[in-house]
Amino acid sequence: MTRDVVFLATAAEEGGPGVGVDWVLEHHPELLGEPAFALNEGGRVRVKDGRVHSVNIQTTEKVAYNVAVRALGPSGHGSVPLPDNALAAMARALGRVHDHRFPVSLNETTRLFFGRLAGIEEDEGRRAAMETVGGAALGRVADPDVAAAVDVLDDDPLFNAVLRAGVSLTLVDGGFRTNVIPSGGTANFNTRILPEDDIGEIVAAMQAAGGEPQVSFRLDGEPAVPPPTSSVETALYRSMDAAARAMAPDAVVMPFMSTGATDGAALRRTGIPTYGILPAPLIMEDELRMHGDNERIPVASLAWGAEYIYRTLAGVCLPD
Repeated sequence: MTRDVVFLATAAEEGGPGVGVDWVLEHHPELLGEPAFALNEGGRVRVKDGRVHSVNIQTTEKVAYNVAVRALGPSGHGSVPLPDNALAAMARALGRVHDHRFPVSLNETTRLFFGRLAGIEEDEGRRAAMETVGGAALGRVADPDVAAAVDVLDDDPLFNAVLRAGVSLTLVDGGFRTNVIPSGGTANFNTRILPEDDIGEIVAAMQAAGGEPQVSFRLDGEPAVPPPTSSVETALYRSMDAAARAMAPDAVVMPFMSTGATDGAALRRTGIPTYGILPAPLIMEDELRMHGDNERIPVASLAWGAEYIYRTLAGVCLPD
């Protein structure tokens, strides 16, 4: 069958929600028509040892929040140390929350992710751990064998991030003069939870882990309804899968839960199955440059990505 392709370019990441897909969906949904599905950013094409190692197609993503931290205490002159110094209490609490490990939970996407990744893992111990996680029951991990397998995988920051809620300390502020003990301080944890997590429970766990009566943890904003996971049985997912297998026959193709936030969440909430991919194959070093200095994509990867998108769209838009 033939289909129209609607190209929608927005700039919400740089300009805010007012110039993003959320605004379009609220004010001008007619511009999109009635889409059967959407193709978005969010997944990855990873390169290892000079070849495409895996194609990770985003079908869901973690839900982003900010948790505000506030510490209160008596102020005074720096020449007289105070045992209940607000900044010292905040520093202790921030360190404990940074080190806190949230419960591991598996959903269908993460279970498939590890199960398929096991097929190309070279390390025997890690492969066995991936197979165990890939065959585990959905939901909170209670099985000690699965918990032991998770411990093997936890040394990889990405694996750790897709297995549980994650918090990153991003802002710390306190004090105004070098010789004055301030009466308070603030901080922020950028918090990414699994779609099945309860943000209220996560904030309560942060408060308990902080363990300082002077320091409070509060959700900045309101809880959001997590979007549904996009099915791997749609024509678009199958076309993305087929294009990847044609271009990289030795790679593993799998659904992927992004740790970052994308427009896919807004689209999925409206009932549009949405799939994310960054189609340019990248080594991990270049992937980690995103939002950093010397962000770059190799020329050959740009060409590979263009062909991949063409093959994907041709697979769902051109007649057989």
